[in-house]
Amino acid sequence: LTQTFKAQVVIMFRFRGGRLDEHLVKDYDGFPMDSAGNPTFRPSAHWYLNQLEFPNGRDLKVLESKVTDAGDDLKLIKRVEGEFFECFELQRFPFDVQDLGVTISINCATDGPVPVVLQISPSVSCGVNAEHFAYKDVWALSSRLALDIDTVGATSERRFPAILLRALVKRRPGFIIINVALPSLVIAMLPQFVFFVEVELVSDKLSISVAILLTAVALKFATAQYLPQIPYLTLVDKFVLTNSLIIVIATVFNAVLGCLVTWAKMEMASLHLLGKIFYGTTCFMWIACQVYFARLAMYAWQHLAHSTMGERSLEVPRKLQSRSSSASTSYLGAGARRWSGLWARRPSAHESNVDPSATPSTRESNVSHASDADGYPSEKMILNKQPCRQSLQQSQQVAKATNLDTSILGC
Repeated sequence: LTQTFKAQVVIMFRFRGGRLDEHLVKDYDGFPMDSAGNPTFRPSAHWYLNQLEFPNGRDLKVLESKVTDAGDDLKLIKRVEGEFFECFELQRFPFDVQDLGVTISINCATDGPVPVVLQISPSVSCGVNAEHFAYKDVWALSSRLALDIDTVGATSERRFPAILLRALVKRRPGFIIINVALPSLVIAMLPQFVFFVEVELVSDKLSISVAILLTAVALKFATAQYLPQIPYLTLVDKFVLTNSLIIVIATVFNAVLGCLVTWAKMEMASLHLLGKIFYGTTCFMWIACQVYFARLAMYAWQHLAHSTMGERSLEVPRKLQSRSSSASTSYLGAGARRWSGLWARRPSAHESNVDPSATPSTRESNVSHASDADGYPSEKMILNKQPCRQSLQQSQQVAKATNLDTSILGC
């Protein structure tokens, strides 16, 4: 069980009024420089599109990357296909539910010369298209999904804005139950029948018990390829090991009876009574094991059947969330499709007309934002007393992206 999945991701950004910006519409994907060779900090939409990265992806193939017009807006479209990592939570395997997702980051540091601030649009539309889901026989893909805003980065000082897309997939446990759990249950029941063999036939009883124990060990090796290779025990691991322990205890009971027959020369009446006690103890352990794990399986199955995106706190957030914690990485299950919306503010002319001759000690600025009619921060900026970095002398640029449509297609 590899903790990865394959998916096709389609991302669509929309720059509100971007077509009216002479810098954004330039057909140039490099960082802009003026005639003197100094950076202008006014990149194009193509440059922003090339800054998209997938921290939890590998072997990614870009299928489409383009910028198109949409009225006065600019639409940025990128389609990639590849493999994504996921750290599965398998304590309840095979009755497990996985919170899978894709992390999309923008290579523009939040405190850099060209920062990007992302927020979710109130008109965002989310959903999952499971029609092209490739593993319907193994997983049940939820019809809901969630979108979140986060930051990623190796240190707390240098962070990058990121989009976290998440969906739920629920495992179908039938294969593991039939091929692992049921055979283990049946094999663990066989030692009870050994007690019906005559007490005097010590060698026969021990040979049958050892054969049953070896059969349980062979089953464990044969089914190891179907179980996850992880350092902790899953629910089915505990079940198989408990059944194996019952077989070992039953074998020890038969060995004790053999010792009492051949060495202690115990009376037959006492041996038969002790044999019944051992038989009853073994049956009780077997029944208790099956009932206990059946209850655990039923509880896990009920949790599996009622798992929804809302119960797993995957509601779509509506506010900008800024986190300085370590990068949150989760992965989307193979074959999901999702839509989302994001937007961010682009700087006003005050930012692009800063006097380059000013020094860090004399240049001080503070940005305050008012809200426009749509609920987005306006581009009004008020200069006040806050030190500004020398690297931001010419521009403190923030990308403005609205209606970011993000989808994950089945593969």
